[in-house]
Amino acid sequence: MTNIIIKRERWVDYFKAMLVLAMILGHSIQFFGEESKMLQGLVVRSVNLISFSGFIFAYGYVINKAYFEKGFRNSFRRMMTSGLKILGAYYISSISFIALMENQIFRVDTVLDVVLLKRFAGWSEFLIAFVLFILLSIIFFRFFEKVNQYVLLVLMVVSLLSCFLSYSWITTPRSALILGSYDYITFPVIQYSFWFFLGIFFSRNKKQAEKYLFLLSIIATGSYIIYSFVTKQEPSRFPPSPIYILGGAAILYIFRWLSYQIEYCHLKHEFLRKIIKYLESVGKSSLYYLLISNIMIFGFAQSSFSYRDGRYAIIFYIALMIVSRFIQILSKTT
Repeated sequence: MTNIIIKRERWVDYFKAMLVLAMILGHSIQFFGEESKMLQGLVVRSVNLISFSGFIFAYGYVINKAYFEKGFRNSFRRMMTSGLKILGAYYISSISFIALMENQIFRVDTVLDVVLLKRFAGWSEFLIAFVLFILLSIIFFRFFEKVNQYVLLVLMVVSLLSCFLSYSWITTPRSALILGSYDYITFPVIQYSFWFFLGIFFSRNKKQAEKYLFLLSIIATGSYIIYSFVTKQEPSRFPPSPIYILGGAAILYIFRWLSYQIEYCHLKHEFLRKIIKYLESVGKSSLYYLLISNIMIFGFAQSSFSYRDGRYAIIFYIALMIVSRFIQILSKTT
C-alpha cells in the first residue's frame, strides 16, 4: 500500500497489484453483486481472507529492505510521510462513507469522531490499522532493526496466541484497534502482526523460509477449509481467530509465486508487456486505487445507477478500473 522501496523488487508491486484488483472486485460484488450466490460469495470470502494479511506481509517485507536496513535517521521522515498519506486516505474514505452511504448531514462532532478515532466507517477500517503498523514500526524501530530470526518466530506465535484474549473487557474503539473487540469491526494490530513479522522474517531469510512456506501454507489454508466444512461456518473474522488469520496463506503463496514468475519472465509480445506494466503501476499506486475505488463505489451504491446483479458487478468493476486509470493518467499530464 505504500511506495517505500529504494531498490525496487518488482515482484512486490505485482503482488500488491493482485491484492488491489482482488479487493476492489470483492467490494464491487459486495455492493452490486449477489453475495448470497455460491461463486460470488466464495470470491468475497476469499478476498476478505487474503487482502489485509497480504498487504501487511508485503509491508513487513518492504519496510525491512527500505527502512530497517537503512537506519532510523535515513528512514524516519519517509515513514512519517507514508503514515500521514494513509491517515489522510482513511479520513477521506471514512467521511465519504458517512456522507454517501449513510447519507448523514454535516456535523462537526461526526467529523471529530472520525478524526479522533472514536468511530470507524465501513470499508475504511483497514486503512487506520495500516497507519498503526507504521506508527509502531517507528516507535520500535531500534528493536526491529536488530531483532533476530528466532525472536521473530516467537513473536509470530505470540501474535496467534493473542487471538485467545478475552475480548469482553475491550470496549473502547482505540483499544479495539490494537487488540480487537466484539463491539467494533477492526483489524487488530497485535493479532495481524503475525503477517508483519513473517514479512520481515522472509525478507531476511528468504532461502531458509522458502523450504517451509509452501507446506505450511497448505496446512494453514487446509485447516480453514476443514473448519468451515465441519462447522458449516467461517472461523471468526471480527475479532479474528488464528485459523482465520492464517486461512489465506495458500492463496497468498500462489500470488507471491505468480509475482516472481512475472518479474523474471521475458515477454516478447507487446500486449503482455503492457499488462505487466499496468500491474506494476497498480502496485506502486495501491493506496490511490483503494481510495478512489471506495469513493466511487460509495457514490454509485446510493445512486439510481445501483443495481444488484453479478454481471452488473463485473461490468462496474471493469469500468471502475478503467476510470481510475484514466484519472491517474490525467493527474500526471495536467
